[in-house]
Amino acid sequence: MKIAALVSGGVDSSVTIPLLKAQGYNPHIFYIRIGMEEQDAFMDCPAEEDIEITTWIAKKYGCKKYAGRILALSTTE
Repeated sequence: MKIAALVSGGVDSSVTIPLLKAQGYNPHIFYIRIGMEEQDAFMDCPAEEDIEITTWIAKKYGCKKYAGRILALSTTE
């Protein structure tokens, strides 16, 4: 069975990977950005750090990782 995990690099989503691996799954990790793109300067943890953490988790647990713009929603429409 194929399974995907949305991981932001934070503690809550990151801990799902070892839990899934312990149950025998090999999840594909999709990095999901939390927060507004324009507000990186105001965030405590910029996206680059989150991507580094997510990449480290993928390597540690032997999972394939996807990052990039998959879907962008507009709030002006």
